[in-house]
Amino acid sequence: MWLWRIILSVSVAIVGLFAGTMLGGWYLVPAGSGMAGPAIALGYGLAAAAGSAVLAAIGSAYLSARRVRGIALATGAVAVALLGLGVAGYLRSQAALYDADEAYAGLPSYRLVVERVVVRDPVLSPRVAIDTERRIWEIALPDGRVCRGNLRAAAQARVGEAALALAALARSSGAICDGNEPVEQRLQLTLPGERPIDIGVSPLCVEQQPLLARAMREARNVNLRADSDVECD
Repeated sequence: MWLWRIILSVSVAIVGLFAGTMLGGWYLVPAGSGMAGPAIALGYGLAAAAGSAVLAAIGSAYLSARRVRGIALATGAVAVALLGLGVAGYLRSQAALYDADEAYAGLPSYRLVVERVVVRDPVLSPRVAIDTERRIWEIALPDGRVCRGNLRAAAQARVGEAALALAALARSSGAICDGNEPVEQRLQLTLPGERPIDIGVSPLCVEQQPLLARAMREARNVNLRADSDVECD
């Protein structure tokens, strides 16, 4: 009897968790919650799970053993189905965060670093680095933390196109920026088999060199894709 009551309570809690999370996410999470939205929805799910388990435990005390067993089997089947769907959905979502190796075939290889030497706005990222060999990007946050994400093939191609154009300009013209201008940013680009490119960037140079401005812009926007596996420490 106690075993079926436990199964009933656990099964109802699982159903409550899924129902509370979905309903909380749809109707109760404030607009504009951003990355905190899933955590808020999960909080509603955990609250629903706890409440459902308590109600099931109390309600089962007033039911016969046969009735408890029947309800436990039914809710257990639903709970197992929901867990299966949840695991399958999670695996699909994780797989969607990464591109197949074939997607990177033929893409340019490089390491690109854009760093602010002079920080005029404390809310801006002081440094971004992209490494195609490791297929990651790193962005330093103003609070000192560093966020890392997997480099998607489309982002590698987009940044790589701008980086190669900048490298071609550097080979043809030599110095890209006037060394007499005050340097506020620095761009470092390394291509396989070539001498590293190190550019001290002034505000005027960004205005006068559209290829440089594009490479820096694409590098700083590498993390704008939401479908990327990101972690910060």
